[in-house]
Amino acid sequence: MSTPYKVLFDGVITMLRSTGIPNITEDEFDEILMGHVRPACVRFRACKQDLNKRNDTLATFEIELIDEEIEILINFLYIEFISANYINVPSLLRQSLVSRDYHAFSSANHLKGLMDLWDTTQKETRQMISIYSNMGLELFGKLKTMREESLPPIEDEEGSD
Repeated sequence: MSTPYKVLFDGVITMLRSTGIPNITEDEFDEILMGHVRPACVRFRACKQDLNKRNDTLATFEIELIDEEIEILINFLYIEFISANYINVPSLLRQSLVSRDYHAFSSANHLKGLMDLWDTTQKETRQMISIYSNMGLELFGKLKTMREESLPPIEDEEGSD
């Protein structure tokens, strides 16, 4: 099985549309996001699967990603997109706002809002990675508890007389 990039791109588009950023077509988004796949994969160092197993020509991972991996990659793509298109290029802020909006809101406030959004997404992504990294450990702990509960109790030698 494989996971198409489109699954990730749709998640990023949903996040961007909910913040009102920017107003371009899905095809344009997909093309822009295509350039952020590699950096997003590199940032997800904790992934338990080999994210290098991907085909950029076919826009697909050659592996099947689990939901947690998909959500983490969506966040990394989102972070990469905001960084490259808004935070690292403040001169574009004026162009991204229509003139009425630009006069109603200062570009400094807009940039601060984007940076806050970027910070929040970074924190959420770190938390998601922490949970993802410990997923196997949680399962191991539950299995150990279940095993201990199914074993008969060990009697105390002093009390067995």
